Amino acid sequence: MQENTLPVPLSDPAPTDYSVLEVFGKAIGNAKVDFVGELERGNAFTCLAKEKAHIIPARNRGCAVQAFVSDFSG
Repeated sequence: MQENTLPVPLSDPAPTDYSVLEVFGKAIGNAKVDFVGELERGNAFTCLAKEKAHIIPARNRGCAVQAFVSDFSG
């Protein structure tokens, strides 16, 4: 598993600089389905980092489907 693990530097999770996630975008490749996990779980830093991770495939890769695990319905 370690040979397929890449670091994603997210020291500033504010969704303005997407260049730090280029390694993430390359790992996704041409996938048209994005499922990263629960967007609202964790602290504020984690939520912003996950939001940024979802934006890469949606905006830059032409992702057709984005799936979120959520408990908004209670």
